[in-house]
Amino acid sequence: NRLDAKEQARKNAVYNVIFKGVKIANKNSAISRPLLYDVNAEEKYETFVNAFFADGGKYLEFTSMEDRRAFSNKKEKGGKQVEWSITLRVLRPQLCQYLIEQNIIKEK
Repeated sequence: NRLDAKEQARKNAVYNVIFKGVKIANKNSAISRPLLYDVNAEEKYETFVNAFFADGGKYLEFTSMEDRRAFSNKKEKGGKQVEWSITLRVLRPQLCQYLIEQNIIKEK
């Protein structure tokens, strides 16, 4: 349903900022670096990751849905599948500070 999809989009966005990096808008496909570079970081910090990304978890504090863009909150149907579009912002500086406080990453 829509609420589950919205929560999963928030999880995916925060996960990508931490572990994969993301494309920076208007920068010709430049990639922001992930916050966590450790090899096998997800496994290394498994206890933290599971608690952080649990349904209704702490990750929600580091996302904002205040921004609006064209076609945001758009619904499209294609056969049996429904696709929603939303605009989501990850609060990267606050997330970075939180990971420092939790001793997941070192202060820069």
